Amino acid sequence: MMARTLQPRSTTRPGAGRQALRRPTVAAASEPHEHQIQAPPAPAQLHRRAWLAAAAAAALAPLPPAARAEEQAPAVEILADAPGSGTARARQGDLVLVHYVGTVAGSGALFDSTRGGQKYRDGGNGVLRPVILQLGGSPVPGICSGLQAGIAGMAVGGRRTFTVPPALGFGGQTVLGPYGVVPGGSTVQYEVELLRLSRRGPDALMSGVSQCGGGFVNERTTGSRHPATAQPPAHLVACRAAMDGPPSLSAAPHTGTTIVAVSYADGVVIGADSRVSTGTYVSNRASDKITALCDNVYLLRSGSAADTQAVADYVRYFTEQHEMQLQRTPGVWAVANMVKEMNYQYKHLVYGCPIGGTIVREQWATDGSGSTFLWGFLDSEYKEGMSRQQAEDLVATALALAMSRDGSSGGVIRLVTISKDGAERRMITPEQQPVFWDEIPAPVGMLV
Repeated sequence: MMARTLQPRSTTRPGAGRQALRRPTVAAASEPHEHQIQAPPAPAQLHRRAWLAAAAAAALAPLPPAARAEEQAPAVEILADAPGSGTARARQGDLVLVHYVGTVAGSGALFDSTRGGQKYRDGGNGVLRPVILQLGGSPVPGICSGLQAGIAGMAVGGRRTFTVPPALGFGGQTVLGPYGVVPGGSTVQYEVELLRLSRRGPDALMSGVSQCGGGFVNERTTGSRHPATAQPPAHLVACRAAMDGPPSLSAAPHTGTTIVAVSYADGVVIGADSRVSTGTYVSNRASDKITALCDNVYLLRSGSAADTQAVADYVRYFTEQHEMQLQRTPGVWAVANMVKEMNYQYKHLVYGCPIGGTIVREQWATDGSGSTFLWGFLDSEYKEGMSRQQAEDLVATALALAMSRDGSSGGVIRLVTISKDGAERRMITPEQQPVFWDEIPAPVGMLV
């Protein structure tokens, strides 16, 4: 309407002013962020005020929607997209388990990867280990927002290759990746495989994993396997093993453990390591797994830390009641029966007792994750009628041997020697423990 009121009156033929005022428009150029105003064909054909009004109207005209989006939000560019299986698509807030390989666009230089098979910048061997990300969650060191944006919309088993501009990548900063360097202002490229997807938390994400990598979907979830791309079986096996690798802080603490009990001529020597594990994370390096139930009876604990502690507390309570009622200290057999009844009252909650709950008197016993390495050793080394010192040395050597081979056993060695004179405790620190084969001796004062 404004343009029509400012038509020139006498400079050109009738209608020329209206035609000229319709010509100035805003056009989106081929390059982002460039917009040009078309000039009228002949400035002399327009009145000066009409030309200024037309230019002002053109400058105030809204940009086309595509131009506004392009100017405001840089986006990732998808180069290849192999669809996965199922209808669920990754979206903001989801937890995803992915493999990815990151390279610098143009040069192809590798800077980050979860697939291993390469050398780190420091010369170490790369590790095959998928990562868990929450799309749209808190920033994760080394993970750019463009990587998360590129994962959005993928289905489980899908593979996608895309480039990330600097605005969504690492910006103008030079980044030192595990495998290489990303120069400032670089566009990066990712190859991503979506292994798992969960909207119910990390436990649901990791439960029931049968295979990962190679695009195979969990059989429990889908009822079938859908290979996105062919991969050698070794890759599947390695990836499945890597699923158990990352520390799981949501797992229940387990004593892991190696426990040993040996009888000698005048008493009994019992011992245990001190490591408590939460998944593969060592949550306690100096735990005491030897619990006194009364003056002359001790309980060695292995398995779930919380459950074994609860059983020990209950048995200690009943033992004290037994002692007050009978006015004497209960025997080992009576206390062992209490432990058996406590464990097997609920059949499916069994921690640390033999299958069946049978109570058998033995010359020596071992249990826990490290006991696998000790059965043959104790069979050959145990001798009836040993002295106290020989029994203590045997238990300490056995525990040190198991700790050197079992990743769930470690820390200090705790011994309790029980005889007619009472119970005596002893602790053996790592630097005092026997060293086996190619082991490196522990530094003084260090718990391992």
